[in-house]
Amino acid sequence: MNNPVFSGLLEINSCLESVPQVNTLLSLFFKQHHIDENTCFQLELCAVEAVNNAIIHAYANKPGGKITIEYSLFHKQLEIKISDSGAAMQQAIPEHLVAPESEGGRGWYIMKQWMDSVEYMSKQGTNTVILRKTL
Repeated sequence: MNNPVFSGLLEINSCLESVPQVNTLLSLFFKQHHIDENTCFQLELCAVEAVNNAIIHAYANKPGGKITIEYSLFHKQLEIKISDSGAAMQQAIPEHLVAPESEGGRGWYIMKQWMDSVEYMSKQGTNTVILRKTL
């Protein structure tokens, strides 16, 4: 991928009280770059869902861990990377809508529906979710 037109970085503590910072920063960034309201909503919701997953699953709701949110705007694509150093995912990302009684997986389904690309990788103690959306 080419160099981004604009990029930014936010680091937060692994507690749910930090999540509004992510939403506020991304909302401002999207508005500054004239991204339409519906796309903004989808991007914000998916990014917050990935951050919540890191807090709840990777860090088991324990504060003190670091979550890094990197966002990059390319000519016609937006990329958001959410990274943590908590526990890695033990199962694959669900491909289909999970059963209503399931305890998890709905967020991944929404991310896969609204983003053009959703990737998860765990390397050398760092877990990363990459969300991409063509604008």
